[in-house]
Order: sequence, then C-alpha cells, then structure tokens
Amino acid sequence: MRPPPSQTLSSRVLRIARLTGVINAVTYSVMVGVSLGLTLTFAVDVWTGGIAMVGVFLLFFVYQVIVRPPLYARYWRYEVGEHDVYLQRGLFVVARELIPFARVQNVDTSQGPMERFFKVSSVKLSTAGSSVVIPMLDDEVAEALRLQISERARSMRGGHAG
Repeated sequence: MRPPPSQTLSSRVLRIARLTGVINAVTYSVMVGVSLGLTLTFAVDVWTGGIAMVGVFLLFFVYQVIVRPPLYARYWRYEVGEHDVYLQRGLFVVARELIPFARVQNVDTSQGPMERFFKVSSVKLSTAGSSVVIPMLDDEVAEALRLQISERARSMRGGHAG
C-alpha cells in the first residue's frame, strides 16, 4: 500500500476551523433552541427547556470548536506525485483518492470571506466524472499547487490548454 501523503493543510487551519465551529455551534443551537422551545412550551416547564437548550449548545460547541478542528487538521493530507494527486482524509473512515493528471480538466482556486481574512485558499480539481477540493492552503501554496497541477495535466494531455 502507498504511504500516506506528506503535505498538510495551512497552519492556520485550527484557527479557521475553530472560528467556523463557533459560528456553526451558535447557528445550530439557535435552530435547535427555537424548535425545542416551540415544542417544550406546551410539554414541560421553561427550566427544563432552557437546560436542554444549554446542553445542546455545549455539545455542539465542544464538538465543533474543541474536538473537530485538530482532527480535521491532523487527518487531511495531500501530495502531488509524478503522475497523480494523492488525497487522504478521515479518522474512522479513511478516504484515499488518486487523481491522475491525465484526467484533470480544470484546476481552480477559491476563497470565501473567512478564507480571504486568514489568507488561505482552496484548490479544486475537476475531472470528467467528479471534482475534489483541497481546502485551507496558504494562498501562495494554493497558487503554486494550481499552477503545478495545471502544467502537469496539460503535459499529460499532450500540451492542449486546460
């Protein structure tokens, strides 16, 4: 079996994932809190509903801010080989993907507002059947990776534009 890829995501991934986790925890908790509040208004007293809502928020918060970010950063890897891009992610279910350069049709970088603030980008590789995204790379790394993959894909296809 091929050894795991050696390249990791940006060193800023923990900060970004934690901030995203706080936003997600608050959003999910508000949604759950509203539906729980509507449900419990007629079923049990306000204290029980409030305690349940705080419990839900704490569970979401702990998972999204404390548990998930370091796991995401640790178990997401990629590597550009001679003939392909190798991706590996996941803790319990480990997904490994090989994307041959000859199948790459398009390579893009993208940034959302939070990514722009932290100066990271995602690289998206598109093939005829699917696409994959390598998230949260430093801007310079993402641009260099985009150019490298694009050049190798073009050379594998015999110099046609890609």
